Amino acid sequence: DVRAESEAAFRAAYAAAKASKRIAGAGGFDIYRSDEWLTYIKEPGGEEDAVGRLDLNIIPLSPGEGGAVRDSRSFDLRKAAALFDGKVLINAALPSYPIRAIETSLRLDGEDGALWSVDVDFYADALSKPPSELAASGGGFDMYADGETLTYVKRQCAEDDVRGRFFLSVFPADPSDLPQDAPDAGREHQPLNFAFDRYGAMMDGGCVIIRDLPDYPISHIETGQWLPDAGELWSAKILLAGYYERYERALSSLTGEPAARSGFDTWLDDGTLTYVKENCDEADARGRFFLSVFPADPSDLPQDARDAGREHESLNFDFDRYGAIVGGGCVIIRDLPDYPISRIETGQWIPGEGELWSVRIEE
Repeated sequence: DVRAESEAAFRAAYAAAKASKRIAGAGGFDIYRSDEWLTYIKEPGGEEDAVGRLDLNIIPLSPGEGGAVRDSRSFDLRKAAALFDGKVLINAALPSYPIRAIETSLRLDGEDGALWSVDVDFYADALSKPPSELAASGGGFDMYADGETLTYVKRQCAEDDVRGRFFLSVFPADPSDLPQDAPDAGREHQPLNFAFDRYGAMMDGGCVIIRDLPDYPISHIETGQWLPDAGELWSAKILLAGYYERYERALSSLTGEPAARSGFDTWLDDGTLTYVKENCDEADARGRFFLSVFPADPSDLPQDARDAGREHESLNFDFDRYGAIVGGGCVIIRDLPDYPISRIETGQWIPGEGELWSVRIEE
C-alpha cells in the first residue's frame, strides 16, 4: 500500500481524476484526462493488477511540438502504481502543448504483445459528435461545449476556411474568477484568441479545433473568426447550462407589474433590470439597446462620464451580450451599478432607422 505520508496526495489525485473527463476504458482500467494529467484507475483492484509495464505515446497536434513527433513514456507499475482502499491508480503528467491523440497499452513482463491497448484520437472523435450536443453554429462551424472543452467542427473544410484569427472570449459566472490582467484592462472576459495552426487539425475533408476551457464556472462564450484586412467573418454566442438557468430563474421570479411597458416590459428588482418580450425572436432583438443610469448623488458617476459632461452612466449594449431567447421569448438581464439611483432611461434603436421604443423609470 502507499505510504501514510503520500496517501493524502493519492486520494486527492483520485478525487481530481473522477471529477475530470473519462476518455476510455480497457482491461478494467478507466482512463481520465485533465489539463495536466492522464490518470488510470482500476476499482476494485489490488497487487495482482499493479504488475507489468504501462506504455504511453502522446502525439502532439503539431508535429515536432516539444521536439519530437511523439512523446513516448513507459512505467513499471510496481513502482508507479498506488494501491489504496482496494483501488489501483497511476498518474502520468501530460505536456502543455495541444495533444492530437494518445496510444496506451499494458504488457506483462516476459510476454509478447499487449494485455490491452487503447488509441484515442481526440480530433477524429470530434467529427462524430451527435447533433443533440450542438451548442451553436457560425461560419459553417458547429460548436460543442461540455464545460471543459470547446470543439469547433466544419465537416467540409479547406485551408481557405481557417485563415486569419479566431477570437474566443470566456465570461465567468463569477467575475472574481477572472485572471487579474482582465479586469485591469477593463474586460469582463478572459480572451483566448488563437490561430487555427495552433489548435486545429484538418482530416477527412473537415476541420476540427479543440480548446480547453478555464476551470471556473462559465456563464457564456463569445467566439468567431476575423481577417485583419476584412474584419469579422462570423460570430456566435454560446450559453452554458448555468447561464440559461439564470434566465429561467429570472422569468419565474418576476411578480406584479413591470416598472415600465413598451417594446420590452422592464422589471426593476434589487439592483437588476430585467427586460422581457413574449413571442420574440432574433428579429425583435436586433440593433442596440441604450441604458442610461442617473445616480442620486452625481459624485457616484464614473470619472469618464463626468469628464464627458454627462449626468448619467451609459451602459448601452447588444442583445447578444446580455440576452437570451428562452421559451419562445426574449429576456435580457442587466446588473445595475451599486450606487443609489434616481432614474433610469432605456430603450432600443436601430442605426439608420432610429429609435424603436424608450421608457423612463423613476426610483
